[in-house]
Amino acid sequence: WVLHRRLAREYHGHHNLPFCRDVLDFLEDAQFIWTPYSEELIGTLPAYCTHGRHIWRASVPLTCLDIVEHHASERVFRQFGFPQSIPTQPAWDPLHYERDDRMRVDDTFIEWLTAQLGIWDSRGDLTPAPQHFPIEVYMA
Repeated sequence: WVLHRRLAREYHGHHNLPFCRDVLDFLEDAQFIWTPYSEELIGTLPAYCTHGRHIWRASVPLTCLDIVEHHASERVFRQFGFPQSIPTQPAWDPLHYERDDRMRVDDTFIEWLTAQLGIWDSRGDLTPAPQHFPIEVYMA
């Protein structure tokens, strides 16, 4: 699935989520083939790509300077060969996306950022266990 430039011209960076959701919603079953990464494919990757493989499923915030995005690995368990459950709503505060570089960095933000970095530091302990039963309707 590829977004052609002419279709997404009016969408900018992080404001295209509704458009992407619409595209996914209109896919037919035959157009969406969710194939887990094979061991053969993973074996062809350079070592730096597979380093830390045990935490690929960690559900943690990813941080770049003052930008924090949550890596919701539980939404793509099937990609890693695990049974896929129906994902829950994201836990992000809706105000999260209203912050930009024009906002003042205050003590509240520093405390929040410090907490997010603490979660990242304990990422080895935050690898959610996949459910042991697939939901057939979702897996079909």
